[in-house]
Amino acid sequence: MFREIAAGEDDAGSMSRPQKPRRDEARPSAPGSTRLAPASPADATTTHLTFGSEADAASRARQVLTEVLAGLSVPAPALENARLVITELVANALIHGTVPFDVEITTWPGAALVTVADTNPTLPELRRAPSTEPHGRGLVIVDALADDWGVSGSASGGKTVWARLVWPVEG
Repeated sequence: MFREIAAGEDDAGSMSRPQKPRRDEARPSAPGSTRLAPASPADATTTHLTFGSEADAASRARQVLTEVLAGLSVPAPALENARLVITELVANALIHGTVPFDVEITTWPGAALVTVADTNPTLPELRRAPSTEPHGRGLVIVDALADDWGVSGSASGGKTVWARLVWPVEG
């Protein structure tokens, strides 16, 4: 699933979904605005987690996501994409957000919505880090793997970053 990316190679093109148009400029998740997470259908189920500054938060969130998706006939590539997306969102919350922060995994047939909410009002920006930078690729990965994603500010002054992943439903 993972491979090293040569300097200058477009990392989004190496992921498991079709390449999107390249966006070199820093930008919030939606040009000029924030976006609310899509509404979940009535048959959705939600798992809620709260994390502090635990070093294993991303690993624990990934483990819970894997358990939640285990019974949903998620194809292996979609499962790996979802695991990487939740890892990046939780890592970003640990590095750039505030603790505690909340993670919700909402699922319904053929889809999952992952949300990470914290009290830091600073909205993340999708930017392409230079190849010499050791960090700054989390949202680029989320953008490449998620079917949709965004960020919304909250009335209490924090924010929620979300990603929606879909896969074919058998039957």
